[in-house]
Amino acid sequence: PSPPPPSPPPSPPPNLRVAIDAYLGETGKYAVLAKAALTFGAGAAVNGDFGALAAITFGRGAVHGPDSLSTEAITGALKTANEDGPWPAGSVSSVDIFSSVVLPGAYNIGTAVIVPAGLDITIDGEGDPNATFIFIVKAATTFGAGVSFLPVNGAKAGNVFWKVGGALTAGAGANVVGTFLVNGAGTLGAGATLEGRLFSQAAVTLGAGAVINNIP
Repeated sequence: PSPPPPSPPPSPPPNLRVAIDAYLGETGKYAVLAKAALTFGAGAAVNGDFGALAAITFGRGAVHGPDSLSTEAITGALKTANEDGPWPAGSVSSVDIFSSVVLPGAYNIGTAVIVPAGLDITIDGEGDPNATFIFIVKAATTFGAGVSFLPVNGAKAGNVFWKVGGALTAGAGANVVGTFLVNGAGTLGAGATLEGRLFSQAAVTLGAGAVINNIP
């Protein structure tokens, strides 16, 4: 007989979003934080507060929120992807989860994540506006050009969280969602969009026309 289908991941406890917000503290007020340089390409935009502990460079036509915040305001605010925090253990998963509909839960991926270019990824809230999606990735995470996340049935970008043990790269024209705590550099390619927040332990680079919309 055929083996039974894999069980869905355990759902995070209902108060986990509150616990994560408390854990982020001051960090959660920002759209972008970088422990190294923050670079805006031509026409790149950040709709929200941002800060960096090194140089902030604006390309021609870059659009951003308030002037860059002082280093004193963000020193110690970044939360590293190595910290335990309130993250659940999650079910052991593979990158294959992104090839089908993703349901609420916590996913623990012990390898790098490489999502092929052009893939549409549906995240299904199953009718619950508080549905939470957590992806704990042990290594780098790369979204190919044109990858797009499609929240349906109550899923919200503000309830998606990524804890990435390496660098984050979103290719040209990609549309990704969630709060990313990244232990390496964060890069959005030309025309890429992040509906969420990006906190990097290294540099952050926004390609020409890339956009980050802070959706806490």
